[in-house]
Amino acid sequence: MIFIRCNNPEANKCRWLSANPDGSNEQMLSVRSGAMPQQLTWSPDGKRVSFTLAFGTVQDGQTLSTFDVAKNQEAPLVSFTDKRVTDVRWMPDGRGMVVLYVDKSTNFTRGQVGYVSYPQGKFEPITNDTNNYNTLSLSGDGRTLTTIQSQAVGELDLLPAGGGASNPPIPGLAKQLKQTPFRRLAE
Repeated sequence: MIFIRCNNPEANKCRWLSANPDGSNEQMLSVRSGAMPQQLTWSPDGKRVSFTLAFGTVQDGQTLSTFDVAKNQEAPLVSFTDKRVTDVRWMPDGRGMVVLYVDKSTNFTRGQVGYVSYPQGKFEPITNDTNNYNTLSLSGDGRTLTTIQSQAVGELDLLPAGGGASNPPIPGLAKQLKQTPFRRLAE
């Protein structure tokens, strides 16, 4: 197994470590300073781990990287100027990853689902709507993706300055709910 230990024994340093499943034979693979790796996901062939970085620079949060286990080396796969990847899952065929991301157009507040090809690093959106998506889970065959979908709903009520009962809601500003159809990743 591979795991990451941060701020122990040195502050602001993360160590990539390997060990047997029972915890024996711990070995240090790599040491990195700065941002902490998060959202780790193994490639289907077990040769690399993809991850994003947290608690670092803006550029760190906008980069999807891989760690090559055989070479004990990390490398950026793709860096975005307008997106931050918050979750990642490898597709079973190893040709890409499904990612959860936030982007600049929503002030980095609304999660969407996308796809990043491997090894090209080409990005394609899967969702592009007013909903917010949280977490990712992918079936073993890669044909079904699950996520938690949420949508903020607001209402504007005007109250008279002198007190008393509120006015009726303004037409066109009533609560609205929108359903997004389910999309299959593969047929």
